[in-house]
Amino acid sequence: MNLGDIITRLEAADPQQVVKHGFHNPHSYRGDYYDLAFEPATDITVADMLEAARSAVGATYQGWKGGDFKMNEYDWCWLSEEGTASGETISPLLLDFMLTSSVDRPTVLREAADTLHALREKTDVNVAEYDRYDFRQRIALSDGVSLLRRMADESAKEARP
Repeated sequence: MNLGDIITRLEAADPQQVVKHGFHNPHSYRGDYYDLAFEPATDITVADMLEAARSAVGATYQGWKGGDFKMNEYDWCWLSEEGTASGETISPLLLDFMLTSSVDRPTVLREAADTLHALREKTDVNVAEYDRYDFRQRIALSDGVSLLRRMADESAKEARP
């Protein structure tokens, strides 16, 4: 998902909503310095996430090994601590689940993970046939499944009395 799409989606959400698993602190992604990353954040408002996303448009960040990288609304976005290459992209599905209320959240997250896993299996072909962009999408599907399942487990633990 690119930065412009993230901003558009956050603008449509309730700015006062507190997001259990969100993001903040934009920076150059260590996995590919031309890409943008945000650090994970807990209990953050949509307004704060939107502010972080908007602040990245036109900002220049230094790559981990040097160099300056100016970000724009078309840059691919990742969820990663600064200085690490998590491999976890911010997908439309992940952002939707970040913005989903916690009502029966574990079940919703597990269903989404299963759906995404089925899509990943359906598109699984020889990696050599993929160009760089398609390969990144394939990785994003796998990462999204892992992240959704982890979020479901965390939500289930938090929901227990």
